[in-house]
Amino acid sequence: MPENYSFWGLHVAIQDSMGWQDYHLHNFNMFKPATGKMVNITFPDEDYRAFNSKNLSSHREKIAKYCSMDNRDADYIYDFRGN
Repeated sequence: MPENYSFWGLHVAIQDSMGWQDYHLHNFNMFKPATGKMVNITFPDEDYRAFNSKNLSSHREKIAKYCSMDNRDADYIYDFRGN
């Protein structure tokens, strides 16, 4: 996957590779190198993001800002409830 892809592009690639239909909430948990803090990168639904304002939009966040040889791991969580 090209590094200029967003986490949304990664989500779509995972959905396609698994044959899933994108019916459920998704979330990536990963350390943000700039801050050293764990962040939640999720779908760009404004209602859900308002529920938890700490979530970042998977449409806006680029993989290259997060992934490196020192920061290779991310948790992809699919099919959970937002409330």
